Amino acid sequence: VNVGCGPAEERVLLTGLHAVADIYCECCKTTLGWKYVSSPTLMYLIMFKYYVTRRCSSTM
Repeated sequence: VNVGCGPAEERVLLTGLHAVADIYCECCKTTLGWKYVSSPTLMYLIMFKYYVTRRCSSTM
């Protein structure tokens, strides 16, 4: 897998305060988006299997 994960940090999102980590390309170090690391409520546990990506272009 060519995707790395940065350190977790707390961010205020539309659904409240969550711990998220940036994900990035291992080759060019471009930030691709972020993933959920933890949430203060059990209601959002389903989000932990999702990644939020930004639209980007890459060259091989």
